[in-house]
Parts: sequence; structure tokens; C-alpha cells
Amino acid sequence: MWTKTALPLLLVLLASSVGATDHIDAQRDASAIRSQQADIRRDVVAATPRYAHLDVASRTELLGLQDRVDGLLKNVDSTANLSERRQIELFNALESISALVNNDPGGRLECWRERPVGTSQAETRCSTARGLQAQNRTYQRVWKRAGQR
Repeated sequence: MWTKTALPLLLVLLASSVGATDHIDAQRDASAIRSQQADIRRDVVAATPRYAHLDVASRTELLGLQDRVDGLLKNVDSTANLSERRQIELFNALESISALVNNDPGGRLECWRERPVGTSQAETRCSTARGLQAQNRTYQRVWKRAGQR
């Protein structure tokens, strides 16, 4: 089941930056993503054993994320038709769904656009939620020490 959810999600991001091939075109197929999400939604609503670990709040969050995915993919045949910002938003929503399904919130990959210092070119950056939390703790310790001097 992991490959059914996580691998296609990762390929959505990769497909946005790689040249088009038949395999990658299949990963950009919005109808395939919608179909996958419909299968997950059906199983979550039916409370199948695969999703027994989800409490009410997690199920509500998952269904809300799926609504967001549906909204992003509305009237779209391929994720390549989305703006880069929307592709990143779609990827983040799919990663959040994957983290909930796989019961691994810290392993969720988050992506964002930022301009590195000294350049006007925005770049896409990604990190796991766990990595971002560790980075934030480090920054907090540094600022705390700087304030004590």
C-alpha cells in the first residue's frame, strides 16, 4: 500500500522538473490522482482496517486535504497544466495525505519556493517535517544564546 500512495506522490514533484516521457506523463495524469484519492476516501469513510489507526480528527483532516486536491485538479488533465505554485501546493497536500495514511507525520516532505540571499531567482526547496522541526529548534537555541550575551 505504501507504493500505492507514497511513490506516485513523489513522482508528481519529480515530474514537474523532468523532461516529459511516457512514464512521467502517466504520473502527471490528474485523473489517476483523482482515482487514487477516491479509493482512499472510500476506504476511510468505510473505516476499513487499513485506516483503523486514524482518529476522528485525522480522518477529518485527511478528507479536507482530499477536498483541496480535488479543487486543485478541477478541470485539469495533467499536473503540468498547473502553475508551479499550485504544483507545490498539490504535492504538499498529497504528502500530508500520505503521512496520515502511513501514520508518519514527521516523514512528510514539505516544499516551498524561496529566493536565496544574493539572487532574484526563486528556488524550490523541500525538507521533511521532522527536519524542519529540528532546524527550528536549532534556530531557537541560537537566538536564545544570542539574547543572553
